[in-house]
Amino acid sequence: MESPWQECACSALFPSLSALNDHLDEYKSLKTNLEKTIASASLALESCRAHSAAFEDGHEQSTKVRNCPYNGCKRVQAFSKLKEVRIHYRGHVECNEVCLCCGGRFKLASAFLRHIPDASQMDRMMAHYMSTRRENLVRRVDKELFEAEGRKNKTQEEDEDRRPPKRVKLTEIDPTASNGM
Repeated sequence: MESPWQECACSALFPSLSALNDHLDEYKSLKTNLEKTIASASLALESCRAHSAAFEDGHEQSTKVRNCPYNGCKRVQAFSKLKEVRIHYRGHVECNEVCLCCGGRFKLASAFLRHIPDASQMDRMMAHYMSTRRENLVRRVDKELFEAEGRKNKTQEEDEDRRPPKRVKLTEIDPTASNGM
Protein backbone atom coordinates (compact mmCIF):
# COMPACT_ATOMS: atom_id res chain seq x y z
CA MET A 1 0.00 0.00 0.00
CA GLU A 2 1.33 3.40 -1.02
CA SER A 3 1.54 6.20 1.54
CA PRO A 4 -0.33 9.45 0.73
CA TRP A 5 2.55 11.43 2.23
CA GLN A 6 5.13 13.07 -0.04
CA GLU A 7 8.74 13.21 1.15
CA CYS A 8 11.17 16.01 0.30
CA ALA A 9 14.95 15.60 -0.09
CA CYS A 10 15.27 17.31 3.30
CA SER A 11 13.23 14.41 4.84
CA ALA A 12 10.19 16.59 5.55
CA LEU A 13 6.84 14.89 4.91
CA PHE A 14 3.88 16.58 3.21
CA PRO A 15 0.28 15.36 2.94
CA SER A 16 0.05 16.19 -0.78
CA LEU A 17 2.11 16.88 -3.86
CA SER A 18 0.94 20.51 -3.92
CA ALA A 19 2.14 20.99 -0.32
CA LEU A 20 5.54 19.57 -1.32
CA ASN A 21 5.67 21.92 -4.34
CA ASP A 22 4.81 24.90 -2.10
CA HIS A 23 7.69 23.89 0.18
CA LEU A 24 10.08 23.63 -2.79
CA ASP A 25 8.89 26.98 -4.21
CA GLU A 26 9.63 28.64 -0.87
CA TYR A 27 13.23 27.41 -0.99
CA LYS A 28 13.62 28.37 -4.65
CA SER A 29 12.56 31.90 -3.71
CA LEU A 30 14.95 31.89 -0.75
CA LYS A 31 17.77 30.69 -3.04
CA THR A 32 17.11 33.56 -5.49
CA ASN A 33 17.08 36.13 -2.67
CA LEU A 34 20.29 34.74 -1.20
CA GLU A 35 22.03 34.84 -4.59
CA LYS A 36 21.07 38.51 -4.93
CA THR A 37 22.33 39.18 -1.40
CA ILE A 38 25.62 37.46 -2.23
CA ALA A 39 25.91 39.57 -5.39
CA SER A 40 25.34 42.74 -3.37
CA ALA A 41 27.85 41.64 -0.73
CA SER A 42 30.37 40.86 -3.48
CA LEU A 43 30.11 44.42 -4.82
CA ALA A 44 30.44 45.84 -1.30
CA LEU A 45 33.48 43.65 -0.69
CA GLU A 46 35.06 44.89 -3.93
CA SER A 47 34.57 48.47 -2.77
CA CYS A 48 36.12 47.67 0.62
CA ARG A 49 39.10 45.99 -1.04
CA ALA A 50 39.64 49.02 -3.25
CA HIS A 51 39.59 51.34 -0.25
CA SER A 52 41.89 49.16 1.84
CA ALA A 53 44.31 48.79 -1.09
CA ALA A 54 44.36 52.56 -1.51
CA PHE A 55 45.13 52.92 2.19
CA GLU A 56 47.87 50.29 2.13
CA ASP A 57 49.40 51.58 -1.13
CA GLY A 58 50.26 55.00 0.17
CA HIS A 59 47.20 56.82 1.41
CA GLU A 60 49.58 59.22 3.12
CA GLN A 61 50.85 62.36 1.47
CA SER A 62 53.60 61.84 -1.08
CA THR A 63 56.45 64.27 -1.56
CA LYS A 64 56.49 63.69 -5.33
CA VAL A 65 54.31 66.15 -7.20
CA ARG A 66 52.57 64.66 -10.21
CA ASN A 67 50.86 66.24 -13.17
CA CYS A 68 48.39 64.50 -15.43
CA PRO A 69 50.38 62.97 -18.32
CA TYR A 70 47.41 63.01 -20.71
CA ASN A 71 48.23 65.18 -23.71
CA GLY A 72 45.51 67.82 -23.83
CA CYS A 73 44.45 67.66 -20.17
CA LYS A 74 43.26 71.09 -19.07
CA ARG A 75 44.07 70.54 -15.38
CA VAL A 76 47.04 72.64 -14.30
CA GLN A 77 47.01 71.88 -10.59
CA ALA A 78 49.44 69.11 -9.63
CA PHE A 79 48.48 66.03 -7.62
CA SER A 80 50.23 65.14 -4.39
CA LYS A 81 49.12 61.48 -4.32
CA LEU A 82 49.38 58.75 -6.92
CA LYS A 83 45.83 57.70 -6.02
CA GLU A 84 44.54 61.13 -7.07
CA VAL A 85 46.27 60.91 -10.46
CA ARG A 86 44.92 57.39 -10.99
CA ILE A 87 41.34 58.48 -10.30
CA HIS A 88 41.69 61.64 -12.41
CA TYR A 89 43.25 59.76 -15.34
CA ARG A 90 40.19 57.47 -15.57
CA GLY A 91 38.38 60.43 -17.11
CA HIS A 92 40.74 60.31 -20.11
CA VAL A 93 40.44 56.58 -20.87
CA GLU A 94 37.73 55.31 -23.21
CA CYS A 95 36.14 52.00 -22.30
CA ASN A 96 32.79 51.52 -24.12
CA GLU A 97 31.35 49.33 -21.32
CA VAL A 98 27.71 48.32 -20.83
CA CYS A 99 26.11 47.64 -17.42
CA LEU A 100 24.45 44.23 -17.41
CA CYS A 101 21.84 45.40 -14.89
CA CYS A 102 20.51 48.64 -16.32
CA GLY A 103 21.88 48.52 -19.87
CA GLY A 104 23.65 51.85 -19.35
CA ARG A 105 26.46 52.58 -21.81
CA PHE A 106 29.66 54.18 -20.62
CA LYS A 107 32.26 55.74 -22.91
CA LEU A 108 34.74 56.71 -20.20
CA ALA A 109 36.32 54.50 -17.56
CA SER A 110 35.57 57.05 -14.83
CA ALA A 111 31.81 56.90 -15.45
CA PHE A 112 31.73 53.09 -15.56
CA LEU A 113 33.80 52.73 -12.39
CA ARG A 114 31.60 55.24 -10.50
CA HIS A 115 28.41 53.49 -11.64
CA ILE A 116 26.79 51.40 -8.91
CA PRO A 117 24.57 48.72 -10.44
CA ASP A 118 21.38 47.63 -8.72
CA ALA A 119 22.52 44.43 -7.02
CA SER A 120 18.93 43.23 -6.64
CA GLN A 121 18.90 42.78 -10.44
CA MET A 122 22.04 40.61 -10.45
CA ASP A 123 22.74 36.99 -9.76
CA ARG A 124 26.12 35.71 -8.62
CA MET A 125 27.43 35.19 -12.14
CA MET A 126 26.52 38.74 -13.21
CA ALA A 127 28.10 40.20 -10.08
CA HIS A 128 31.29 38.22 -10.67
CA TYR A 129 31.40 39.30 -14.32
CA MET A 130 30.86 42.98 -13.46
CA SER A 131 33.47 42.80 -10.71
CA THR A 132 35.97 41.24 -13.13
CA ARG A 133 35.25 43.88 -15.79
CA ARG A 134 35.83 46.64 -13.23
CA GLU A 135 39.11 45.10 -12.01
CA ASN A 136 40.36 44.66 -15.59
CA LEU A 137 39.42 48.23 -16.45
CA VAL A 138 41.28 49.60 -13.41
CA ARG A 139 44.37 47.60 -14.43
CA ARG A 140 44.10 48.87 -18.01
CA VAL A 141 43.76 52.50 -16.86
CA ASP A 142 46.76 52.12 -14.55
CA LYS A 143 48.82 50.58 -17.35
CA GLU A 144 47.93 53.42 -19.73
CA LEU A 145 48.69 55.98 -17.01
CA PHE A 146 52.16 54.58 -16.32
CA GLU A 147 52.90 54.29 -20.04
CA ALA A 148 51.81 57.91 -20.52
CA GLU A 149 53.95 59.01 -17.56
CA GLY A 150 56.91 57.17 -19.09
CA ARG A 151 56.40 58.89 -22.45
CA LYS A 152 56.04 62.27 -20.77
CA ASN A 153 59.16 61.73 -18.64
CA LYS A 154 61.14 60.64 -21.71
CA THR A 155 60.01 63.75 -23.62
CA GLN A 156 60.95 65.98 -20.68
CA GLU A 157 64.40 64.36 -20.49
CA GLU A 158 64.92 64.88 -24.24
CA ASP A 159 63.89 68.53 -23.88
CA GLU A 160 66.36 68.97 -21.03
CA ASP A 161 69.13 67.41 -23.16
CA ARG A 162 68.47 69.94 -25.93
CA ARG A 163 68.56 72.94 -23.60
CA PRO A 164 71.83 74.77 -23.14
CA PRO A 165 73.40 74.23 -19.73
CA LYS A 166 72.34 76.65 -17.03
CA ARG A 167 74.64 79.58 -16.55
CA VAL A 168 76.15 80.01 -13.16
CA LYS A 169 76.47 83.48 -11.72
CA LEU A 170 79.91 84.30 -10.48
CA THR A 171 78.46 85.34 -7.16
CA GLU A 172 77.26 81.76 -6.68
CA ILE A 173 80.77 80.31 -6.91
CA ASP A 174 82.44 79.83 -3.56
CA PRO A 175 85.94 81.37 -3.86
CA THR A 176 87.16 79.50 -0.79
CA ALA A 177 86.50 76.11 -2.35
CA SER A 178 89.63 74.43 -3.64
CA ASN A 179 89.63 73.73 -7.35
CA GLY A 180 92.62 71.42 -7.31
CA MET A 181 95.32 74.10 -7.74
